[in-house]
Amino acid sequence: MDCEFLERVSTFVDGEMSREESERVREHIAACAVCRRAEQEFLLVRQQIRSYETAPGAYNRARALGKITERWWEKKIALPVPVFALAVLLVLAFVSWSLFARPSVTAPPQIKSLAKETPVDGQPSFLDFDHGERAVIYKARRTGSGNLEQ
Repeated sequence: MDCEFLERVSTFVDGEMSREESERVREHIAACAVCRRAEQEFLLVRQQIRSYETAPGAYNRARALGKITERWWEKKIALPVPVFALAVLLVLAFVSWSLFARPSVTAPPQIKSLAKETPVDGQPSFLDFDHGERAVIYKARRTGSGNLEQ
């Protein structure tokens, strides 16, 4: 037995009808056993679909979480080969410029000339002892006779 209301029963169960039409289908379902059985089957299928677990698999969950928690420095950057080659050349040019364009570290000429001057009053100049190293200060106590204690 086939009823012409079967398609309407499906739309009635899905809630896609107007009030007037759903009232007519409800009255027909009360009178027709075929449509009543079809309504029960549609409701059972609908319940099975709702009870179906839609949780993603472990791989998909890990992949989605990886995209969410990915840090900006871990992201991959796609560069065309010519752009990458240009970037490498610019880095090499900067490194070579910074190595060869440094000023040489030498003492100014007036300090060199002062070191070669003759000492004043027979005292040696401190510039004779300065070799550009770090200065070390030693402290010593004088005894009453003017000698230094060690």
